[in-house]
Amino acid sequence: MIYGLTFLFGNIGPNTATFGLPTGLFPPHGRTPGHGIAPGARKIGAALSTLLFPTLILLWKASGLMLFLAGVAAAGLVVPIRCLTETRQRTREEASREWEAQRLVSIFRASLSGASPRNE
Repeated sequence: MIYGLTFLFGNIGPNTATFGLPTGLFPPHGRTPGHGIAPGARKIGAALSTLLFPTLILLWKASGLMLFLAGVAAAGLVVPIRCLTETRQRTREEASREWEAQRLVSIFRASLSGASPRNE
């Protein structure tokens, strides 16, 4: 009972994925949407798993569902390790690669207007 309550209250509020990662990874002008997208995606995942859990347990039985959830947990470990960049010893601008986003925007705008992109 105590373990269950500890687990519940430990996961109910904000955590590193909700507030820590958007601050370190998004450029300064994109942090507010990042702080909204992170908890929104987390809540959508929780709602979908709650909705689909009874159906999946009937289809796959308990052992199959537990194997699937173990795979989801493993993906939750591997994907951030592979996709997130290390932000230590970098400025926020370097970590967010804001210059890269500006370059992509200029290429996109140039492709819409038919001109060649500027070299910056």
